[in-house]
Amino acid sequence: MTQTSHTSVAVVTGAARGIGLATTRWFLNQGYRVVLIDNDATTLAQTSATLKQEVGDALLAIACDVSNEQQVLAAATQVDKTFGRVDALVNNAGIAVFKPIAQTSLQEWQSVMAVNLDGPFIFASLFAPDAAHRWWQHCQYRFYFRFARQYFACGLRHQQSRCHSFDQTTSG
Repeated sequence: MTQTSHTSVAVVTGAARGIGLATTRWFLNQGYRVVLIDNDATTLAQTSATLKQEVGDALLAIACDVSNEQQVLAAATQVDKTFGRVDALVNNAGIAVFKPIAQTSLQEWQSVMAVNLDGPFIFASLFAPDAAHRWWQHCQYRFYFRFARQYFACGLRHQQSRCHSFDQTTSG
């Protein structure tokens, strides 16, 4: 059941703690509905429960591995069914291996690359087009309004300067 509210929706990955949680709180304070995405289902459930006490139903928590395209697709479907739109995407999820490169296995390296590079690509390919479309519509409106206002103002100034210069050339 898609909500038809015009309230903006933000999707934040890595949202259960740290910068992701701070970003989630910022969006909530700005009046957004927020989708919290995190692979740590336990921490996500605790964070979601705490936030729901503060803000009610303005959020949706989804446990998801950002590097797994099928899980992200399922999350996107759930977001669409719940909110029907996405206005902002914050690709915050990330992992690191804290040991020397000589001690880092290829599997560890590939896991880091999958979360830190593939994850943002997968999310952007699914969520960003909707957000970009809404942003572009907003920008087009602002551009056309500004363009029309500036064109009109420049046209008036141009006409005045032409009239003024015409008056000077015909009177001299």
